[in-house]
Amino acid sequence: MRNRSRAFLREFLRQTEIALGSLFFCLVLLTGFVGQLSAETTPALEDAQSFLELIDAGNFPQAWWEGSELLHLNSELDDWVESSRIRHDLFGEFSERRVKTFSVRSSYPGLPDGEYAILLFDSSFEHKQAALEMLVMVKDPYGGWKVVSYRLR
Repeated sequence: MRNRSRAFLREFLRQTEIALGSLFFCLVLLTGFVGQLSAETTPALEDAQSFLELIDAGNFPQAWWEGSELLHLNSELDDWVESSRIRHDLFGEFSERRVKTFSVRSSYPGLPDGEYAILLFDSSFEHKQAALEMLVMVKDPYGGWKVVSYRLR
């Protein structure tokens, strides 16, 4: 029964993340919002870039382990690694990325209250010149930022 409840919660979080991620992308694209980068946002951006370096190097298992507990609850390691590998194999080698938007908020739909950073990057890959990468990060109790969700479109 416990495994079934956990599986249900994981699937619910996954479906919620997909729906909200798509909604967020649409809102960002429609509003053209560009967040202000400041000394306050630098730690989140640095932690995001560290995570993305693991992704760019193809070190998907380590990226998952570096993610937040919410990422771990939402996805099994093997499933996450496989879907990340497939997506990145399709897009090819990473070329460049720049911050498109950055925002910090005290809540995020479908997740417990906390401090969240939402980053959207304009990115370029070998087989996809205009891609969007989205990271949702949560501030951990020690002041660092951990990835809750990573999307590449």
